[in-house]
Amino acid sequence: MKTQIIPTTEPFFFPGGRTGVLLIHGFTGTPKEMHWMGEYLNQQGFTCLGIRLNGHATNPEDMIRSHWTDWTASVEDGFHLLSGSVDRVFLVGLSMGGVLSLLMSTKLNAAGVVAISTPYELQGDHHYPVWFI
Repeated sequence: MKTQIIPTTEPFFFPGGRTGVLLIHGFTGTPKEMHWMGEYLNQQGFTCLGIRLNGHATNPEDMIRSHWTDWTASVEDGFHLLSGSVDRVFLVGLSMGGVLSLLMSTKLNAAGVVAISTPYELQGDHHYPVWFI
């Protein structure tokens, strides 16, 4: 079975200035959910790349077969691709994309990180789910 990306959910690239923004969507999401932010940031002079995390925007079987390391590899690939056209890169992630942004900022030479609606774990005796990878 050939995997095809769902129409309108493709990755995007908006060339702009020498500062880049790597936009990372959330779990079960697509680049489309970050498109409006990429357009806005590009209007402000930033070069923006919205990536597609491995296993997303195709079919449920692809997501079932994907692993968190596939998603970190998607971020790393996007970072290096964007780095080739800008002087510095900021990581911006939504929900699980925020978790990936924070995690990958420890491994990549990111200029900064923005984590939007990012899940976290509370310390103490609270019984909340653990969301960190």
